[in-house]
Amino acid sequence: MYQAVSNRLNQIVALYYELVRNYPDKSLRLLAEIKKLRALQEFLLNCLIWEKQGKSFDSDIPDELEALI
Repeated sequence: MYQAVSNRLNQIVALYYELVRNYPDKSLRLLAEIKKLRALQEFLLNCLIWEKQGKSFDSDIPDELEALI
């Protein structure tokens, strides 16, 4: 899942740069999506680390990411 989110994030960032160059005022929605995906990516990376350490992460899901998972 981490790899899928990272790939999607890379695609959206490339689109964002093109959009902000041509239509800076219309790029806010895409920027919000990038921020959500980066937060999800960071959380998934932490999950990988916690899993290797044998820690549980079920109850530590941030509220803003709950809807994304």
